[in-house]
Amino acid sequence: MKILFKLVFFGFVFFSFVNADESEEIFEVECEFFEYKNISYHCEIRNLEISARNSKLIFQNSSKKSVALEKVVSIGIVDSNVPFLPNFSDFVQKFPNLEEFSIQLSNLKYLERSKFLILKNLKILVLSDNEIKKLPDNIFDDLEDLEFLSLDSNKITELNENLLKNLKNLKGFFACCNEIEVLHSNLFENNQKLQDVILFGNKIKKIQIDFEKLKEIKQIWLNYNVCIDEYFCDYENDCKKKFSVEKFQEIVRKNC
Repeated sequence: MKILFKLVFFGFVFFSFVNADESEEIFEVECEFFEYKNISYHCEIRNLEISARNSKLIFQNSSKKSVALEKVVSIGIVDSNVPFLPNFSDFVQKFPNLEEFSIQLSNLKYLERSKFLILKNLKILVLSDNEIKKLPDNIFDDLEDLEFLSLDSNKITELNENLLKNLKNLKGFFACCNEIEVLHSNLFENNQKLQDVILFGNKIKKIQIDFEKLKEIKQIWLNYNVCIDEYFCDYENDCKKKFSVEKFQEIVRKNC
């Protein structure tokens, strides 16, 4: 038996079906579409309220803007209350070329690997400005095509050394403004394409990483931490301070 709830938030209409047998909430949600990179579209969802651990979002196409669904490459939830990551399988089926997914400013707290399985073709994942404290060790193992991962502005205290082991295409890792204390030696061992490491504004007091092993590295931001307040940048036009990664590694060894 399914029970239908109609929820209205700031002009957006959501229908929630609660399956009494499985305790699953199903929300029909609308997108606001924006042009993206001139040739594609971003689907934005705002003011979503989901408190249940098991929920699924169903795409409801009632937009006045005519959008070819195969041109939608990005989905974003923003300004919402979504403590648990919803099931997005319906969106992935209807947006076959989806490459980017974000939940920002939405009180996200808990992550489950199973919810990322359907998103395994992502290139960009943004989970910034939320309330995440703990990252399960294998949480990103199925996102092998991922190139950019942002965990900025959460409450993360630890990055397990195997957290990124399957992300061999990763180019950018962003986790500034958290509460991270240690960078383990193997954290970036399998990320040889890594160019950007942004970890300023944490509580880092121990660094075991040898950044010289990252042959494609372009910038490392570790300022505003406990043992170090320094950054390395090798982008030609964007760096006010330039020195070698070898010199930066010397500073890391000396202070952390």
